[in-house]
Amino acid sequence: MKFTIPKSVPVGSKTYTVTIVDRLSNHARGRTYYETCEIKIAERGIRDIPFEPQEMFETFWHELLHALLYEFNYAEYEDERFVSCLGYNLSHAITGAKL
Repeated sequence: MKFTIPKSVPVGSKTYTVTIVDRLSNHARGRTYYETCEIKIAERGIRDIPFEPQEMFETFWHELLHALLYEFNYAEYEDERFVSCLGYNLSHAITGAKL
């Protein structure tokens, strides 16, 4: 299956730009920048090991959930456990859907 990560995505009244970058600080897989409406997804992590396409796709959904929760004023936008669980399950629901 192909894992397509969009270049931008609407979140409420804003549009978040999505960028694939080589690495992020602290070996993070992704990061959401609320002030500039950006989501960055890393291609590589610790020791220069590349992430699998599915990991990057899961990271996109994780970061998008941060953005959605933030823009709609839900305190859970800072809850990594909640966002991780929901993002992982959402990405698997999407990739497992029968068309």
